[in-house]
Amino acid sequence: MKPPSTAVLFEEMQSFRQSWVWTLLMVSGAMPIILVLVLGLADPALRQDLWWMLSLVVGFQVINLYLFGTARLHTVVAEEGIYYRWVPFFRRYTFLPAPHIQECFFRKWDRTKWGFSKRNGWGRCHNVNGTDGFQVVLKDGRRFYIGTQQQQAFYNAVQRMIHRK
Repeated sequence: MKPPSTAVLFEEMQSFRQSWVWTLLMVSGAMPIILVLVLGLADPALRQDLWWMLSLVVGFQVINLYLFGTARLHTVVAEEGIYYRWVPFFRRYTFLPAPHIQECFFRKWDRTKWGFSKRNGWGRCHNVNGTDGFQVVLKDGRRFYIGTQQQQAFYNAVQRMIHRK
């Protein structure tokens, strides 16, 4: 499903840009590299395999940093419903049609876990930063939590969408 080209009421692109996340990624990424260097240089038997092990560890760290650097939560509220997807992991948007939405209300995220997850009472959770977001409950009982950095704009767009259905 592609997002609408017209009638967009709200659009937000969120990414992992918090300095503490990147500091944690860099420090945790450097530790395995240092460990391979120390062990490889200390043991003559491992020295011949040092470059192979080092390139493998550095390769995994580069992939990890690339994925965090490119991961974005794209949310679109249009007249016909709510679209969201994780770029670049999903090519298609998940679509929550306006006529199927039973309620949508503000909810505070109470965990330090961000990204995509499933949680009892919350449903599918999508958030990047902070504690603010909206719980969307569909008429069939499915739940979605979508985090946002622009609470008022998201709320206003959802209200306009709901009143047009």
